[in-house]
Amino acid sequence: MTRSAGSAAYTVYAADGGAWAGPQAKPSQPVGAIMFAHDIGIRHLAEKEFDIVHWTEVPDHGGHFAAMDEQVRRAADLRSFLSALPSAG
Repeated sequence: MTRSAGSAAYTVYAADGGAWAGPQAKPSQPVGAIMFAHDIGIRHLAEKEFDIVHWTEVPDHGGHFAAMDEQVRRAADLRSFLSALPSAG
C-alpha cells in the first residue's frame, strides 16, 4: 500500500555486497532440518548451501504453525539431531 517494497528489498540487496552477490562459502557447522506438511524443503538444493547432517520429513503433521502445533515431535527431532553431533570438548 505504501509502495515501499522495492526500496526495502534494495536495502537488503545493497548491504554488504548484497544478499544476491553470488556464491558464498558453505558454513562449517552441521545443520538439521525438519519438514512438516506443506513446508518447502528440497534436500539436494539445501545441501548445496549447508552441511545437512539431519533431515526429517513429516508429511502428515504440522502446517503453517508447526513449531507451536507439533512441539513434542519437534523437540524429539531436535534431541535426535543434537545427540548425533560429536560433543565439544
